[in-house]
Amino acid sequence: MGIQDLGAIGEFVSSLVILFTLLVLIYEVRGAKNATLQANAQERQRKQEGLLTTMSQTPSLMASWAKVNQHLGDTRWSEEAAQFGLASDEWRQLTVHFARMMA
Repeated sequence: MGIQDLGAIGEFVSSLVILFTLLVLIYEVRGAKNATLQANAQERQRKQEGLLTTMSQTPSLMASWAKVNQHLGDTRWSEEAAQFGLASDEWRQLTVHFARMMA
């Protein structure tokens, strides 16, 4: 077996190693993507829970939110929500609160 034969075998082995490395990288990138998507979903859930907790503890925010949903036609809110008026300062309070929660 000459030096050229050994070189050919070396090239073949190195191409297999490169192919194996690419497959491992593809697997790792997929895993990282899935982990990122899951972490983002958990963060959104955490923010939503925080928002609902804050709203349930703040009657003025709940009243503002009820008025917005009444205006938008959300039927999940009770008829009592129709009584709430939404002043400009309440609207600002509501928007600032949502901006903080989603930041």
